[in-house]
Amino acid sequence: MPVFRKDVDFFFEEFIKVNTGGGDASIWAVGSYQGEFIMTVIEKKIDSLTIDDIVDKPAFFMLQDLMKFSPC
Repeated sequence: MPVFRKDVDFFFEEFIKVNTGGGDASIWAVGSYQGEFIMTVIEKKIDSLTIDDIVDKPAFFMLQDLMKFSPC
Protein backbone atom coordinates (compact mmCIF):
# COMPACT_ATOMS: atom_id res chain seq x y z
CA MET A 1 0.00 0.00 0.00
CA PRO A 2 1.51 3.36 -0.93
CA VAL A 3 2.46 5.91 1.70
CA PHE A 4 1.41 9.37 0.60
CA ARG A 5 3.63 12.41 1.10
CA LYS A 6 1.27 13.93 3.70
CA ASP A 7 1.61 10.77 5.84
CA VAL A 8 5.42 10.57 5.86
CA ASP A 9 6.79 10.99 9.40
CA PHE A 10 10.08 12.43 8.17
CA PHE A 11 12.54 12.37 5.28
CA PHE A 12 16.19 11.48 5.86
CA GLU A 13 18.78 14.21 5.48
CA GLU A 14 20.75 11.82 3.26
CA PHE A 15 18.97 9.16 1.24
CA ILE A 16 20.23 5.56 1.17
CA LYS A 17 20.68 3.60 -2.06
CA VAL A 18 19.20 0.19 -1.30
CA ASN A 19 19.50 -1.60 -4.61
CA THR A 20 20.39 -1.00 -8.20
CA GLY A 21 17.58 -2.40 -10.30
CA GLY A 22 17.63 -3.44 -13.91
CA GLY A 23 18.84 -0.89 -16.42
CA ASP A 24 19.14 2.58 -14.96
CA ALA A 25 16.58 2.18 -12.14
CA SER A 26 17.51 2.11 -8.46
CA ILE A 27 15.64 1.83 -5.16
CA TRP A 28 16.25 4.39 -2.42
CA ALA A 29 15.22 4.58 1.24
CA VAL A 30 14.10 8.18 1.68
CA GLY A 31 12.37 8.43 5.05
CA SER A 32 10.15 6.86 7.67
CA TYR A 33 6.48 6.03 8.18
CA GLN A 34 5.43 4.52 11.51
CA GLY A 35 8.98 3.35 12.19
CA GLU A 36 9.40 1.63 8.81
CA PHE A 37 11.63 2.74 5.94
CA ILE A 38 9.83 4.22 2.97
CA MET A 39 11.30 3.67 -0.46
CA THR A 40 11.07 5.10 -3.92
CA VAL A 41 12.19 3.85 -7.31
CA ILE A 42 14.24 6.30 -9.34
CA GLU A 43 14.25 5.57 -13.04
CA LYS A 44 17.53 7.21 -13.93
CA LYS A 45 21.15 6.38 -13.21
CA ILE A 46 22.40 8.52 -10.32
CA ASP A 47 24.85 8.02 -7.47
CA SER A 48 23.26 10.47 -5.05
CA LEU A 49 19.67 11.57 -4.51
CA THR A 50 18.35 14.87 -3.19
CA ILE A 51 14.94 16.07 -2.08
CA ASP A 52 14.66 17.86 -5.44
CA ASP A 53 14.76 14.45 -7.16
CA ILE A 54 11.67 13.26 -5.29
CA VAL A 55 9.74 16.52 -4.94
CA ASP A 56 7.13 15.44 -7.49
CA LYS A 57 6.70 11.90 -6.12
CA PRO A 58 3.16 11.73 -4.66
CA ALA A 59 3.63 8.37 -2.91
CA PHE A 60 6.27 6.03 -1.55
CA PHE A 61 6.43 2.33 -0.70
CA MET A 62 7.48 0.36 2.34
CA LEU A 63 9.97 -2.51 2.11
CA GLN A 64 7.23 -5.09 2.62
CA ASP A 65 5.39 -3.68 -0.42
CA LEU A 66 8.47 -4.07 -2.60
CA MET A 67 9.00 -7.63 -1.32
CA LYS A 68 5.63 -8.70 -2.77
CA PHE A 69 7.00 -8.47 -6.30
CA SER A 70 8.81 -11.57 -7.49
CA PRO A 71 11.91 -11.02 -9.65
CA CYS A 72 11.10 -14.21 -11.62
